[in-house]
Parts: sequence; structure tokens; C-alpha cells
Amino acid sequence: MSWFSEFSEKAENILNTIDKNAALAFNKQSKQNKPIQTFTDSPDSPIKK
Repeated sequence: MSWFSEFSEKAENILNTIDKNAALAFNKQSKQNKPIQTFTDSPDSPIKK
């Protein structure tokens, strides 16, 4: 079971890193007063508004 514990710890670390990087990118873009582009804003997006 220790392999599962190690795996879940690594997964949690990856998710925490992604979360921190997303927050940094969001804050950087907010400070520049630029609108945040979402997935649906992309012309290639399969999701139409």
C-alpha cells in the first residue's frame, strides 16, 4: 500500500504546483488589466457561445 501513498502524494504535489502556477498567471494578467481569455473565446474552440 505504500506505493499508493507515494503515488497520491506525487499527484497532490503536481496539482498544488498547477494551482500555484494558475494563480500566478491569473494575478499577472489581472495586474495588466487585460481581459482573461477563456477556452470558449478561442476561434478554434468546439464550444460555441
